[in-house]
Amino acid sequence: MQIFVKGEAQRDIAPDQITASVTFHEHADTYDKALEKGVALVKKYFDFIEENTDFKATDFKTHAYNIHEEFTTNHIDPTNLEDLDKQLTKRVSNGFYFTQYAYLEFDYNKERLSKLLVVTTKTEGAPRFHINFGLKDPKAYQRGLIGEAFADSRRKADT
Repeated sequence: MQIFVKGEAQRDIAPDQITASVTFHEHADTYDKALEKGVALVKKYFDFIEENTDFKATDFKTHAYNIHEEFTTNHIDPTNLEDLDKQLTKRVSNGFYFTQYAYLEFDYNKERLSKLLVVTTKTEGAPRFHINFGLKDPKAYQRGLIGEAFADSRRKADT
């Protein structure tokens, strides 16, 4: 006969790391212009951050970037008898869109985060900004909780 005992553990953990993600968007008529304007926007933001905070441009890590062309499909009215039963369309370019995703990870510090937020809101053409609070080493906390759950199950089994 086997007896199974379930151990439980619970712990409130304060975050010890902040990840600030920024997303830059730019639009232009040509690929080269979109790239040029996008790179200039990113550089301007990073330079402004370096001037007004203790963060460096090299602290930001680029997650991804892309440039893509978007199109609109316009329906065309037929101009001759052969085209009356056809669905005529014309694809028209809306231009090229530059997007770059970057993030910055740093130790939990309300003052540094506050400064970063204030400076970002004052940046001309400010990027989209997202904040995530997390743990530097979540596995260490998981191992601790598993140990506590094991101790709890052992205590329950002994009683």
